Amino acid sequence: MARNERKAKTPTFSNEELAAALSQFNQGVSDTREHERSRKAIAKAERIRNDAATEVKRLLDMDVPAQEREAAENGYREALQALQRLSNPGEALPIDAVDGVTDAEEDTISE
Repeated sequence: MARNERKAKTPTFSNEELAAALSQFNQGVSDTREHERSRKAIAKAERIRNDAATEVKRLLDMDVPAQEREAAENGYREALQALQRLSNPGEALPIDAVDGVTDAEEDTISE
């Protein structure tokens, strides 16, 4: 008799409830994967930005043509914008970031 009592206490779920639970689980897995991809993309964009800043600093210390230095600065700006787009999706970029280096970026480059 004890065996029958245990069976009666075991909860049973309908197919709809199981499908809803599975769907919720799958959404959680999908959200976790998307978050991980986003985190990796931001880390990569940070590395690219840091490399570009290092290149700008290196060229500032050398006697190189202005065009080469300008190309490096443009590369830095592009890397910074890419990082900002990934870090703050949906936010507008600062106006100065499109037209030139902002004061904050100049501080980062000169450090």
